[in-house]
Amino acid sequence: MNKLEKQLVSVIRNVVCRDGTAIPPDTDWEKLREIARSNHLEAILYEASPEDFRQAHGNERHKMVARSALQEHYLALTGEALRSAGIPYGLQKGAILKNDYPEPYYRFMTDMDFCIDTADRGRIKEAVEAAGGRLTHTESGDDQFIFPGNIEVEFHGRLLYRKTNHGVENYSSPGYIDKSGTCLTPEGYALNLIGHAVYNLSRGGLGIRYILDLWVYRHLHSPAPDWDAVNKKLESDGIAQAARNLLDLSEYLFSDAEGSEKLDALADYVFSSSLNGNSRRMSAIELGRAGGKGRAAVRQIFRSRADYENRFPRLKKYPFLFPFAVIIRLFRSLKTHRGRIGLWLRRAKDTQKSEAQREAEIQSYFGL
Repeated sequence: MNKLEKQLVSVIRNVVCRDGTAIPPDTDWEKLREIARSNHLEAILYEASPEDFRQAHGNERHKMVARSALQEHYLALTGEALRSAGIPYGLQKGAILKNDYPEPYYRFMTDMDFCIDTADRGRIKEAVEAAGGRLTHTESGDDQFIFPGNIEVEFHGRLLYRKTNHGVENYSSPGYIDKSGTCLTPEGYALNLIGHAVYNLSRGGLGIRYILDLWVYRHLHSPAPDWDAVNKKLESDGIAQAARNLLDLSEYLFSDAEGSEKLDALADYVFSSSLNGNSRRMSAIELGRAGGKGRAAVRQIFRSRADYENRFPRLKKYPFLFPFAVIIRLFRSLKTHRGRIGLWLRRAKDTQKSEAQREAEIQSYFGL
């Protein structure tokens, strides 16, 4: 880590971990703001900053507080709509974890995620639209709604993550919504939170905010899961080693746990990406896994049957519809993600074989 990155860790420890870590007197707050913004940590930075910085950027804090309050309002409204319709759900990631931070608005959320049974999608649409939400699009079997104030809510049928020949992929698994029907089980929440961090790592890196989430979850969240059950599931899904490395990194950065050459390398890798990874790295990783540019392009279209079953749950009951699912996915991708596809193809064209091999080695080093 460079000097600025170490200063950001000191700020986080001072504000969130509250362990008495001193903030260096020579902290360059304006430069530190650039790193914080790429990881949505502006609110945390503001709380520790000197008065002149607060006066210059106080409006950012007000926006964070207002956004958090508005999200909380529509989160409650959505939950009530689902409960009234008798639809079971479980909140994911930041929608729960923000309440474990010293202040909820410290944990910025782009959107709010609900885990649901995909069989309930039709009823969910009716319930959420009646509550004031508007369906904006469906991607990979996930429905996204928007409320006034550009507050986004997403419904996911896939909760867990596993390593496959295509990388780390999201998949559905019944039984992790609590019997109350209004939350995930402790084990389900842990597996989703940790698995999502591993997933981002597998796609070219994850921002430091995800590492902070892991620390907050382990130290400030309640109830704790059955860690033996969680670790067993991570092992069976092939992501346990990567998960351990990320959890160890959170302890190294925010709890003074013993470091290592690997953890130092992982810290540098995390800080060199934005919140959701590095797109150029992502292309190199995909090319390395596929074994070439042409094969990587084909694999983007002709995914595994398990992936298609995740996107189109009816395939499990009607497997003869598989060819139609391929055509539908291709059509939707061209319609919705034409610009993203073009960018991926250009990056793939510019990616050298040596770059792909280097990324494959890095991923293996970190447990993937």
